[in-house]
Amino acid sequence: MIFIDSREPKTVQLELSAAVLGDASVRVLETADVLMFDRLGHAVGIERKTLSDLLGSLGKRWGNQITRLSRDIDHPIVVVEGVYHLTPEGFIAIGKRVTGWRHNAMQMMLWSAQRQGVTILWTTDKPGVADIVRTVHNRCLREKGCVVPGGEIQ
Repeated sequence: MIFIDSREPKTVQLELSAAVLGDASVRVLETADVLMFDRLGHAVGIERKTLSDLLGSLGKRWGNQITRLSRDIDHPIVVVEGVYHLTPEGFIAIGKRVTGWRHNAMQMMLWSAQRQGVTILWTTDKPGVADIVRTVHNRCLREKGCVVPGGEIQ
């Protein structure tokens, strides 16, 4: 069973629920957008971020979100959804829109989260997010175990 935050868009809720064959419940979650528990009761939490949302939260609410994830969730994961390219000056561009963020600054913020025990995964689109949720659900909850940062889930 996975729990999906009710504040996620309906399309995301439906796609994630379908990814785990309906083994999902929608409710307000305090931390993470998707929450599941392994057989020993360890919390596996996935925070979904579109690339625009990630860049919008860096330097603002990002630090608080990462602190909460690493404090409240045994195995925290951030999934970044989106595609970008770099300008010759090193700025991140999404489509034709150049952001105010330099590539190296974003990478250092992500590295900081990883140093706090948060796994960072990338995908290009919502189906990719659903695939990651399905894979984590299957490996960590239905098989014998799953190796994740911080140890083995039995």
